[in-house]
Amino acid sequence: MSENYDAYSTYYDMYTNVDNYVKIIVDRMNDSLHRVCGRGFEGASVLDAACGTGNSMISLMNYTDDVTGFDSSSGMLAKAQGKTDREGLPLSVFSANLEHFDTERKYNYITCIYGSANHLTSLDALISFLKCARRSLFEDGAVVIDTNTKLIYEHYWKHPCVEFISKDHVLYREPIERFDALHSIKVHSLNTTEDPDIWSALVTVMTERFYSVDDIILASSQADLKISSIFGISSSNSLSLEPRDDLDNRFIYVLTAAK
Repeated sequence: MSENYDAYSTYYDMYTNVDNYVKIIVDRMNDSLHRVCGRGFEGASVLDAACGTGNSMISLMNYTDDVTGFDSSSGMLAKAQGKTDREGLPLSVFSANLEHFDTERKYNYITCIYGSANHLTSLDALISFLKCARRSLFEDGAVVIDTNTKLIYEHYWKHPCVEFISKDHVLYREPIERFDALHSIKVHSLNTTEDPDIWSALVTVMTERFYSVDDIILASSQADLKISSIFGISSSNSLSLEPRDDLDNRFIYVLTAAK
């Protein structure tokens, strides 16, 4: 699976961080934590699972200096490490799989940001991730994940999307023909070459799974966690206190130790 993401890393930032959306998700997660735990990321230790090219880690750095991230893609990690070196940030990254990771320390918060949990393509894989997260979590900590809602899959992604990133770079995402719990997404990256009449093409195919609230409840219970609260991120990027999957783009789940 990581091979697709290694290729995707070459244009991941251009496609995913439009309008600084990753920072918006992190900020809404922080708002959620304050409502549930009475404290947020400020001064906390954070493990960012599936950190990608590091945008989520950099956004977390607005709140705390103690941020560690991991990803299974060497291409993504190389981009993340390059950013931390270039900007002089005290971030550390390591290579690990979402379903099977272990840490030498515990964290206040473990995050999985921008629908990365949707890339776990089975309920067993999600349970495995949450079990690993639970082992790396302080007893009074929380696992915070966001997932794509039905609105994303049934409305936005059923239409093709073309983004003109620059005069030299175009991204095209094929539409999803119908909504299924498990589906593939195909993204084409077109780039100019030295010959103005010839463009190079890179195609990335990713598989995602839609998770319902009941799925998250079941997976959490199997990992000795519970859902403390669910929030939504609306199309206007505000925090929804009464989330609806026909109105909100994403759900934020705050998971704490089952007691």
